Amino acid sequence: MEAGRSIARILAPLVAVALLLTALLVFAHDRIAPKAVEARGQVDRALDDEAGRTVSRVPHVRDSVGNVWSIARWDPLQQAAEGVRAAPFRAGGREYDLLEVGRMRFRRGPDGRPAWIPEGGSLLFPAGRPTGAGTVQAVPAGVPLPTDLAPADIELARASEDVEGLSSNRLRRLRDRYPDLQYLTVLLHRRLTYPLSNLVLLLVGVPFVLRGQGGSIFLSVLAAIGVCAAYFVADTVACDFGGRGVLPAGLAPWIATILFGAA
Repeated sequence: MEAGRSIARILAPLVAVALLLTALLVFAHDRIAPKAVEARGQVDRALDDEAGRTVSRVPHVRDSVGNVWSIARWDPLQQAAEGVRAAPFRAGGREYDLLEVGRMRFRRGPDGRPAWIPEGGSLLFPAGRPTGAGTVQAVPAGVPLPTDLAPADIELARASEDVEGLSSNRLRRLRDRYPDLQYLTVLLHRRLTYPLSNLVLLLVGVPFVLRGQGGSIFLSVLAAIGVCAAYFVADTVACDFGGRGVLPAGLAPWIATILFGAA
């Protein structure tokens, strides 16, 4: 500044770095972190013994078309489910009273896409069919089941999945599937608001430091740190209220960003 450079010219590199960090955080949170969480989960499952890796009493899981899946036993290492039931079961515009599969595994189907491959099972037709109630049709072994249920959905149901480590696409799927869970919407919006805090806090905090040139720079830095602390407190409280339904889940994560960004 003594050399005659304007404040805008001096701060331009800092703002550029803040924008770069924001973009890197968005990319890392959406692409790198989910892979790291999955790798950690694979290590944890590999360290478990054979007897301890199978989970029983898995909570009911819902897919995107509303099928409610009941799973008696779940092996996350083999991605195999046993004692599977869905009542009713909807697929291809048709509805069945019951789907029962003794065992199914999440593998790549004939088309190369991941799917649930059953080892046999049965479908119970509804009572309104001409053949009468109780008609049973066998589920072909090796033919993928028509559902978008994913192993991550099962892990989420049993509360062992790190939800914050999911990718945005998977988190959006879970949000659409479980609209009553407000915190999923909050987490989805925070994928943008949290990285933006770099830029917002830079623009809010730097003026405090510049004001301190004629007085105590130490007090000015403390004031800037206090503003940053206030931002994170406001963001935490707003997101908590959004997850509880006190505030709209889509607005709560943006409140601190909007208020401090406007300032």
